[in-house]
Amino acid sequence: MIDGHADVPLQLLHNERLQHGVQALGADLPVKTRGTYTKGVSVDVPKLLHGRVAAQVWAAWVPPEATALDAVALGMQQVELALSAVDAHPQHLVLARTPEEVRASFKAGRVGVILGLEGGHSIGNNLHVLRGFHRLGVRLLTLTHTGHLPWVSSCADWAPQLGGLSPFGKVVIKELNRLGMLVDLSHASEAAMSDVLDATLAPVIWSHSNAFRLCPDPRNVPDDILHRVVTNRGLVMVTFPEQFVVCGTNHTDPLQVVGIEHVINHLNYLVDVMGVDHVGIGSDYDGCKWIPAGLEHVGKMPQLVEAIMRTGRYKNEDVAKIVGGNFLRVWGDVQKISQSWTEPVLQGPETNLYTSIQGEGETPSSCHFQWDKTDE
Repeated sequence: MIDGHADVPLQLLHNERLQHGVQALGADLPVKTRGTYTKGVSVDVPKLLHGRVAAQVWAAWVPPEATALDAVALGMQQVELALSAVDAHPQHLVLARTPEEVRASFKAGRVGVILGLEGGHSIGNNLHVLRGFHRLGVRLLTLTHTGHLPWVSSCADWAPQLGGLSPFGKVVIKELNRLGMLVDLSHASEAAMSDVLDATLAPVIWSHSNAFRLCPDPRNVPDDILHRVVTNRGLVMVTFPEQFVVCGTNHTDPLQVVGIEHVINHLNYLVDVMGVDHVGIGSDYDGCKWIPAGLEHVGKMPQLVEAIMRTGRYKNEDVAKIVGGNFLRVWGDVQKISQSWTEPVLQGPETNLYTSIQGEGETPSSCHFQWDKTDE
């Protein structure tokens, strides 16, 4: 099993059970209390091992309201905590920077930790910061979260749509392709999804999103985009937060129970639309309050695999693709693009975003201002 998204670094930063050091992640900690973010955990070392997890993306989530400089610091702090956690548990965890390292760690009986950043504001509108994170081992960037950035728009439905990618946003995508980093479109607006698919030279992923047709939340992926994922050779990774599985669920109503079968519905639908080569699993463990019954923590991943098998729809090799093979294939394709890159590395003013500010009191580090569309 390769899990495309978990907010473990956030828990290392804030969870009351982990405040005394990253060594605590090695204990079998109490399972997260429903309706909370930091009371208990969904991921620790024993649960990863029990869940037979080969690798997991640890996403350093930065609040969208953080200004660019604060966002860089918060992202860096969480990356360092994640690296420290890996160092503290060398017998069970290892940093994975390539698909080959994931395969090697799995053979050695260790869990590969793939580092990601959730929220493009954590690069501070600066390609040099992005390159620095890459040098530290970060291999995935979720472009945005619940706030628009100067260069890419979010799916957040309470904020006005700003379009998709700005000119600088296209530069960021090109740099991610050059570095061999995965472009993650979960949380992006539909316009941004479309613009990225136009701009990218490499496959892209949605690390924790479901099918919009089954649950019409803007966090999920609409059919017209799903069809383009096939052409892009990309990947949509089914996620667990109940509000993106069954829209309108009353989480406190005992008669409205969201379970594994509802997650499987999304998986089946995505396979029906895109084919089995374009679907994966991205839990969003430790980044959400409400998890379906039967999937309360990462140690329950085998139950999900068993439920996929019970559908009778999938051959063993198809299941292997869904639970990890597709992710490794996409990541490998992204690396091939990077390894064949021939264009010169951008330097100078092109590596930073400069723009006029819309509205009093905002600064270039703000998350909510509009680019000048006439510059395109």
